[in-house]
Amino acid sequence: MKSKFARFLAEPAVSLSDSWLGNESFVVERAKTEVNYGRTMGGLKGSTSDVAAPPGYDKAFRMASPTRQLPSMPEIGRPESYYASQVRSADGRSDVHSREAAKVGQYITLAMDPSLSWEDKLKYFRHAIKRHCSPPPYPDDEVWMFYQQLAELVRVRARNG
Repeated sequence: MKSKFARFLAEPAVSLSDSWLGNESFVVERAKTEVNYGRTMGGLKGSTSDVAAPPGYDKAFRMASPTRQLPSMPEIGRPESYYASQVRSADGRSDVHSREAAKVGQYITLAMDPSLSWEDKLKYFRHAIKRHCSPPPYPDDEVWMFYQQLAELVRVRARNG
């Protein structure tokens, strides 16, 4: 009987990633050493790997692709400790977009200080635009628009401020 996973057990061996079709997902199990699949490894009989369907499944199943949630625009006017905690939280989750949003909120809030001269405010606005409103390399449309909205938020606040 030919296994439905025969393409993974071909000779010469083909890596799983080279054999994937679309979004397929499989469970790979290590066979017990006393099981003989008729193959020898280096002249010695030993354990081999077999690809099997997950228990209770007749077919391989597809994994759902993770959904990405971009953060909302940052709140302006909060204490600096609020933004610092937002940045730490985003760093802990490795969430680059939330981190950049929090930094933009922090620099806009710092620039809104009425005791600062326009030149000092401009330094904060320029820093926010230059360092925190640039999308990562090769962004998709959603990410590109998110960073454009962050930059527009900075520009609007600079015009009003």
